[in-house]
Amino acid sequence: MCLEIKKTWYFLAFMLLVTCKNEAICQVLPVQPNYLQYSINLYKPITNYPAARPDDIVNGSVRAYALYVATNDATYLTQCKNNMTYIFNDWAANSANMTKYNIFFNLYQVCTAYEGLKLTNNVLPAWEPLMLNYITMFNTHAMGDNNQVYARASGLAYGIKLFPAHPQAADISTYIDNVWNQWYPNKDVDENAIHYCSIGMRDIIRMAKITNRESLLNNADVKKWVIRYRDIVNPSGSLPEVGDDYFFEQWSPWLFNFEYFAVMFNDPTLIEAAWRLFANGSKNEPEEFNELESITSQVTAMLPTSAQTNSVITRRTVRGTTNIPDKMILANSRIPGSPSINVELYGRGSHSHPNRIGAIQHYETANVPLFHNMTRHQYDARLGNIVYVSPDAAPIPLAIDNTTTNSGIAKTDVWYEQVIETKKMLAYDSIANPDARRIVDLTLRLSTANTGKDIQVIVDNFRLESADGTQTIPLEMCESLAKWTRTGNPYSLTTDRTQGDYAVNINVKTAETSFFYGFKFTGTNIVNFNASDYPILKFDWKQKVVPQNNNAQAPCVIHESTDLWFIVRMENTDFSAGNIDKEATVAGVLIDTLGKDCYGRVTLSNYRFTGSKVNSQLVRKQLLTKEGILILQDELTPDLNAVNMYAAQLWHMYSKGSSGANWFDSPGDPARSFFDPLTGGVIKKSLLVYYNSVSSRTYSSSLYNVGGMDRFSTYAKQSLVPGQTVKFVTVLVPHDNSVRAANIANSIIVDTSTPVTNISITYPEPLYIRLGVGDMWEVSRTPF
Repeated sequence: MCLEIKKTWYFLAFMLLVTCKNEAICQVLPVQPNYLQYSINLYKPITNYPAARPDDIVNGSVRAYALYVATNDATYLTQCKNNMTYIFNDWAANSANMTKYNIFFNLYQVCTAYEGLKLTNNVLPAWEPLMLNYITMFNTHAMGDNNQVYARASGLAYGIKLFPAHPQAADISTYIDNVWNQWYPNKDVDENAIHYCSIGMRDIIRMAKITNRESLLNNADVKKWVIRYRDIVNPSGSLPEVGDDYFFEQWSPWLFNFEYFAVMFNDPTLIEAAWRLFANGSKNEPEEFNELESITSQVTAMLPTSAQTNSVITRRTVRGTTNIPDKMILANSRIPGSPSINVELYGRGSHSHPNRIGAIQHYETANVPLFHNMTRHQYDARLGNIVYVSPDAAPIPLAIDNTTTNSGIAKTDVWYEQVIETKKMLAYDSIANPDARRIVDLTLRLSTANTGKDIQVIVDNFRLESADGTQTIPLEMCESLAKWTRTGNPYSLTTDRTQGDYAVNINVKTAETSFFYGFKFTGTNIVNFNASDYPILKFDWKQKVVPQNNNAQAPCVIHESTDLWFIVRMENTDFSAGNIDKEATVAGVLIDTLGKDCYGRVTLSNYRFTGSKVNSQLVRKQLLTKEGILILQDELTPDLNAVNMYAAQLWHMYSKGSSGANWFDSPGDPARSFFDPLTGGVIKKSLLVYYNSVSSRTYSSSLYNVGGMDRFSTYAKQSLVPGQTVKFVTVLVPHDNSVRAANIANSIIVDTSTPVTNISITYPEPLYIRLGVGDMWEVSRTPF
């Protein structure tokens, strides 16, 4: 039987084609959304310019002009002109003010608004020389494989299109050619945070359009790149939080990307992904479109088609190496409401979180995100849903104290050595010499969030080292304060040092998160080196004051810079001092589907943690049923160094409700509500986390604050025997809030006494599961 239902939210409609036959999930195909009306509804003109962020003024100019083009309403054109007039007056008043607008993605936007005003005879003669100077600021020759490089290149291409007689036009044109010639052989971008991936793809499209290279995008390898991101859109239409993301942030560029390539490849599955994404994003994370291209849909005659993609291992190309496993996605369809999980396999590239390899990053069912990661700038390995190996017998993870080892909290007045891989820096000339690096300046970002006191952070002995440690290039930045700059001058020299005569002391005020600017090399003093010869950058640091409250955390040394050449935020990958790091190599992956139940296996070798010499192998099996129940089985085999070591299987929750001896229930994320992409109604689910009961294990949870939000980390922990495999099993059961978690937990039986793991869940509905040797697995709704 077919049933057609139409729902409306603002202007948005959906066609519901139902062939239920006792299935809980029915197919949904979206009707074309009205991006223009959505943009009109959200548009807010800027009225207080001095209080507005420069980025918002720039983006507001583009939005206003785009709405003028789409509606012919002169009010929007006036608002665009007002915004741009403020910007140019700001630059004319003081040329130094131009640096406030020197964010890598702003040049394209400024050029868009400028051209729009020029076409409507609203440009003043005094603006042109200011534009020429502004374009020059972006001509930095920076090479790399990340969104910043492509955004700069597309902006510069636009700049010399508007001003072909620009004094640096020839040089800029050569740079754009170099960026394109770097990207095109790979036809992929080494980004690993979803919203940065969208920006990179968007700006490659822009660059191709401006430089007459669009035909080169109609390529099978380019399509593979695009399809990878089509497949990563969750069934609900949300995007997983991967790498340095905020959950479901900046989703709108994907609409343009998907629709553009849908037309190019004549692929209606990309339309379905875009419109499904809009259906969720417009309700759960409304955001103004910053892209002129997205105000109106690019699709006129094509109807969406479901990709019929079920479980998949997505793959990427990195610097000539193809078929690299990227993500494991388990799902029985992409129809909204279907259960799915997303597992990190790559964990490398710009903005990546390398400690997440093998960890589940997203888990949803019935359009509710049961787990959506731990927010950006959170790099500690213990913040992933993984198995943690440690010599620490204290409660883990994230024990909040300053006495236990490997607690993740830096001790008072103890020197720590930070080690950074220089190959993660931006390549200065990745065409002629991909290992060429240069050091121009350094910025530390220090945060005392939640500490309750002022903190002194001391840094010293910045140096480059060869792999064997025999060759060193000292950077000599801590013997003088001459090149340390910041308003308020929070710097002083101290004789508390690790080498030389002095170290630099930085005073960080209570609850402050700020950039602290270090040395800046110029001219012949710029440090040029080869990353193969000097693969390591090191420096020493300590904190002198630690607050005395239970929730205090050490200053988070995020090490990042918005400047082009930077040495501590390596290719936009942040490194946090005091974190526990994890290494892992993906040795094998497999996916399988039986009916609407899904199975995936990830084998990780070289599985080890900071502070531990134990090298383990981890075999993680994940089974996702059509009901949304998730089974995790981890088999950890440590090497012979696992003396006096412990292992813990972790699962993180956003809230904690009832609990039992070996189970914990979460009633959902208290910080926000989620809305159904079809109806717009509030949707909620609880999640039961059940660990198999073993007498030698302890079960507990820790409350901690991460990214300003309370989180609960649950775990099952036991001691290890060198060389002996240990098996952990976790059963995760989503349920309505009205269902008592204890009733579900009491109905679960996990038997690991034989090589075949047998699991039964009899409430609220019966379910029986087997996980056997190798990749044998079974699911039944009746007893075996």
